[in-house]
Amino acid sequence: MAPYAGLSFYGFETLKRMCLDHFPESCGKPCPENTGGLVLVIPAKLLCGGLAGAFAQTLSYPLDVARRRMQLAMMIPESYKFTGWLSTLSYVYQDDGIRNGLYRGLSINYIRVVPSVAVSFCVYETLKQWFHLDTGIER
Repeated sequence: MAPYAGLSFYGFETLKRMCLDHFPESCGKPCPENTGGLVLVIPAKLLCGGLAGAFAQTLSYPLDVARRRMQLAMMIPESYKFTGWLSTLSYVYQDDGIRNGLYRGLSINYIRVVPSVAVSFCVYETLKQWFHLDTGIER
């Protein structure tokens, strides 16, 4: 999903900058090859990636619920009420509420998403450094 990907990159870059700004001794290491500044150490990459994944999943999960409801409605003839994503979100909210409707299943989804996104961003940042692409912040 496009909102999920955009939110996860936004979250990762924001968390990366916060870590390097506020905790440069524990989260960063000097890297003269890139900006000549600081880059994240591997545990910080994993932490920022996992938190970014949780952030993005939390914000985009209602759209995923609407997508699943609309897909299932195609197989069940009496569920014609799901005609668009906005009406589906509205119906789910009115029928089941926020916690048991729009965010049902989110906690179990964190078990899948957080480690996956943490490793993905860690590999992404590490490969950028190996290819001498700019990943750090200037100091």
